[in-house]
Amino acid sequence: MVEGQAKCYKWEEMLGDASKQLDKWHVAQQWLLQCVDPADVHMVNSAQCWRDAMVVLKRTHTTLDTTTSMRLTTELYEFKLLQDESAASAINRARRLNENLKTYNAAMTDEQLKFAVIRALKANHVYAQLI
Repeated sequence: MVEGQAKCYKWEEMLGDASKQLDKWHVAQQWLLQCVDPADVHMVNSAQCWRDAMVVLKRTHTTLDTTTSMRLTTELYEFKLLQDESAASAINRARRLNENLKTYNAAMTDEQLKFAVIRALKANHVYAQLI
């Protein structure tokens, strides 16, 4: 999305070659700062060109995204009903976790999601008899 918008500003050369359009980097940098999380501003500010900014942002977020997706996946694999949680609430919570995983391109299949919820329900003495 960001690169697509940058192309609209005719910064294509800058996107592919670190030595191109350096005279426009200052404007592109200010624009890019509006698109990043406040915690990432220092990375864009210290970059000498668009490519440098993208490399450091991708490196940082790939690591964070992998860690987050692993945590969410583990949470779904170890899915348990919360105290006094209904089956409907558990299903909704599992779906929300999976929606979060989709943002990291790591969503579970419907079958895996069903398995996680059914396993959690079977482990609960109230629902175990019903399954």
